Amino acid sequence: VSRLFYIKDLKMKRLTLLLLICASTIASRAHDFEASGIYYNFSSTTDLTLEVTHKGNWVSTSSDHYSGAVAIPSTVTYNNKVYNVTSIGNMAFYGCNSLTSISIPESVTSIGDKAFYKCNSLTYITIPERITSIGKNAFEGCSNLYRVFNCSNLAISKGTSSYGYVAYYAKRVLNLDKLTAIDNYEFYTSEGEHYLAYYTGSNSNLVLPNNYNGENYNIDDYAFYNYSNIASITIPESVASIGTYAFNDCNNLISVHIKDIAAWCNIDFGDYYAN
Repeated sequence: VSRLFYIKDLKMKRLTLLLLICASTIASRAHDFEASGIYYNFSSTTDLTLEVTHKGNWVSTSSDHYSGAVAIPSTVTYNNKVYNVTSIGNMAFYGCNSLTSISIPESVTSIGDKAFYKCNSLTYITIPERITSIGKNAFEGCSNLYRVFNCSNLAISKGTSSYGYVAYYAKRVLNLDKLTAIDNYEFYTSEGEHYLAYYTGSNSNLVLPNNYNGENYNIDDYAFYNYSNIASITIPESVASIGTYAFNDCNNLISVHIKDIAAWCNIDFGDYYAN
């Protein structure tokens, strides 16, 4: 009897171990596939659409599967088929504390619940034109999300909890038609004036563009706010003004070179800060 019990117990332990291994395998592969460091689920294999998701089948408040600057593509080729990326799924970037910037393509129409929950290093976000919905608590706890550039038709207002808290902590909310990228610098035009909105690259020694489409431009409020990586910056004579808090909390900025400084005698610096 004892031998029979031992054999049954051993079989049960082996079965339990096998189930655990299978569960672990499933957990680690819960996303449908990965491409260039971004994880996807199929939204529709008929319409060939994808949603961005997290790695595996669960996430935690200290997720590290996304970090630094992440640029989501509008299309992804998988098994010789071209899929459109149309959504950011629930909890896709949940707790990614090292995520510093996110580029969302125009193909995306929705952002899921808690998609960017507690992404504390995220300081700015651009809501593309085709976004029609932002899920519950999508940006709750992004306490450093100071700038929101809204190119959609959503009525996003500074300091409110609507649309997933996207502008709850914002110091600046701009409703724009579009942003234009030039060499990792994002520009917009308002009332005939051109503005450098923010920088999406990772260089520590920056040389700003000589002009914007052949014309002078302004450095926007909070443009480089909290960009701790910057060590030096060269500002061309085509820059007409520097906005409020443009370089605030740039703690490693030690060198600022201004071309043709004589022409800056009458420049409007606004409330310019640099630490």
